[in-house]
Amino acid sequence: DGCLKRATFEIALRGKSDNTALVGTNKGVIEQISVTGSVEGSGYVAAIAAVNSSSATIKDCVNSAEIIGVMNVGGVVGFNAGTVAGCVNEGDVNATALPAADATSMLNVGGIAGYCTGNILGSKNLAAVGSRQGRYIGGIAGLAGGGLFSDVNEGAVSGERYVGGIVGYYGRFSNDGESGGIGDYLGGGRFEEWLDKYFGSDNGGFEESEDNGVHEIYYCVNLGDVLSDGYAGGIAAHAGAAMLAMEGCVSSGSISSRGSHAGGIVGEL
Repeated sequence: DGCLKRATFEIALRGKSDNTALVGTNKGVIEQISVTGSVEGSGYVAAIAAVNSSSATIKDCVNSAEIIGVMNVGGVVGFNAGTVAGCVNEGDVNATALPAADATSMLNVGGIAGYCTGNILGSKNLAAVGSRQGRYIGGIAGLAGGGLFSDVNEGAVSGERYVGGIVGYYGRFSNDGESGGIGDYLGGGRFEEWLDKYFGSDNGGFEESEDNGVHEIYYCVNLGDVLSDGYAGGIAAHAGAAMLAMEGCVSSGSISSRGSHAGGIVGEL
């Protein structure tokens, strides 16, 4: 529940375990922090914080470090359940191709947050996100279920499936067997094992994987090109969550899907 404010760090973090970042879990306030260097890990990988808890805030931070990871990978935060405001990412996120074994498991990669169930406000991504690998890839967030307000993406975004200028997939994971869903992608029991590991009691009681009840994407702007093998959108590749409100969003980048479902604003509703 402490504070980390007004500092600059040059870091070189590399690990095969989860929670690789300047701060592992933030339960307080991180403000006006700048990071350069490089960060490489497995799950929950970012420059500022691996996890931002529901009561925590990351504000006015800048990342210029290159970020490489497999699941829940972001320029600023790996998993955000709280508030991220006024942050800027200038470091490439998974812009270099990963080995095939890692690419098969790559999920939730974003310029600001890999996975967001909280809010991201007034934040900007200026760097490349993705390298034609993985699913749920976004200029701001890879997978989101909270609020996205006045965020801007200027970087190129690319991935295998569900790639968006602002968010790759807006909604929640399910294992309902629908084609293209997370359960279909990872497959039955393997999906359940993965979900327990990353969002269940085995990883710190992540009840926070429930979103915060704010289902809004307001006044977000995408200026970057979006490329996917299937499902691509200027704002969101998929935005089918119940009660989602989207207003005042603009995209001017090139949107391309080698398969189906490409939209200037949304690929699939």
